[in-house]
Amino acid sequence: MDPDRIPPSSIETEQAILAACMLDRSAVPRASLILRGDPDQIWYHRGHALIWRDLYDLWDEGEGTDSVSVSNRMRDGGRLEEVGGWDYVHQLGLSAFCSANVEHHAKEVMAKARSRRLIEIGASLQRAGYAADDVGAVVSRGVDELYAVTQDGTKSWAPMSQGTRDAYRAYEAARAADSTMTGISTGLTDLDAMTGGWQDGDLILVAGRPGIGKTSLGIVAALAAAKGGHTVGVVSLEMSARQVGQRVLAQSADVGIQVIRTGRASDVAHAKLAAAAAASYAPIWVDDTPGLTVMDLRARARVLVQKHAAALLVVDYLQLLEPEPGSKADNSERETRLISRALKLLAREADVPVIAMCQLSRGPEARPDKRPQLSDLRYSGALEQDADLVILLHRPEMYGIDDDARYGSTAGICEVIVAKHRQGATGPIRAQWQAESAAIRDLEWRQPQ
Repeated sequence: MDPDRIPPSSIETEQAILAACMLDRSAVPRASLILRGDPDQIWYHRGHALIWRDLYDLWDEGEGTDSVSVSNRMRDGGRLEEVGGWDYVHQLGLSAFCSANVEHHAKEVMAKARSRRLIEIGASLQRAGYAADDVGAVVSRGVDELYAVTQDGTKSWAPMSQGTRDAYRAYEAARAADSTMTGISTGLTDLDAMTGGWQDGDLILVAGRPGIGKTSLGIVAALAAAKGGHTVGVVSLEMSARQVGQRVLAQSADVGIQVIRTGRASDVAHAKLAAAAAASYAPIWVDDTPGLTVMDLRARARVLVQKHAAALLVVDYLQLLEPEPGSKADNSERETRLISRALKLLAREADVPVIAMCQLSRGPEARPDKRPQLSDLRYSGALEQDADLVILLHRPEMYGIDDDARYGSTAGICEVIVAKHRQGATGPIRAQWQAESAAIRDLEWRQPQ
């Protein structure tokens, strides 16, 4: 910090909090819910941090928090003179008239502490910028530290009654809506019925062999969420934003991708494309930066969530993400484990569903029916553990299988197999694969003539 400038602080507000807590011990827990973190970082006055520690300990032990009790505790610990002696603590105890405003004062003190932390981070980044060899690592660390400043504090213990109340409120909302949907629509009716939609905080893996339709399902999810008024972030590590745009136009206009690429469209198709292109896709944001690390992704996702209130993130695809610089694993299995865990943490901290596309091994090709299984996930242990929902895609027609003993003809059929569902049922659903537009739709849908 600049030694010639006084850091953001309010000694009077800090005194008001301590005085209110000495006057009324019930003010201590109210203030502590806001003043979460290291007292040495929160309180500008060193003596106030020491007083707060002892005052809080007294309250926690069920003892009195008046000025005499606090002074005695500090005297016994050899800290009383460090804060200004008995006179200072006693005067604090006499200066409060009520504790009604303790929460307001606590928020002001926390705001000042965050401002000081912001200045410290800026100075630290400036020093690191002069000395850094790995600029990306410095930027990523800075984003993490800046993000931490915006948080009110870390979650801790909460009574189970709070969790059950939240669950019951969600149940009542679903009951009132007369719908099984509790999350964001997947874009497929049967998948919505099985899962209740994409759920906040969940990591969803959509896995399959190359060319099976993983990106298509991701675009279906993005379009459905945007149609429902949700902001969506699409991280495309395999395709450019223009190529993703082609997929979106093809699905929206029901026109073949090849038609869009070549420009050879009939008058009808041209009109449909023009209408689709004129539609607003504002709620969908695309980042096609190649070679992103997990730390880069988390930083960019935080910005999108905070600035644009993103409600869904789609990552295409998991194996193209790079691990953190300096933590690169010595084998692919460990890399996958680190990336998988980081994506789950992203879903939890942003409290949004994160859909990650994932390649399967060649396991299905060795089976007569070519159907994928959970064990076909590359390094399946870590992925299965972190994922809340695993969806496997299967198109029998792709392998020359024209008939299925259970369903009959496989023409234009895409099986969407819910192989793992932490909160519900598993099993396959059938959808329609529209090859020309690379679209996955409800089975009842038929392309208009």
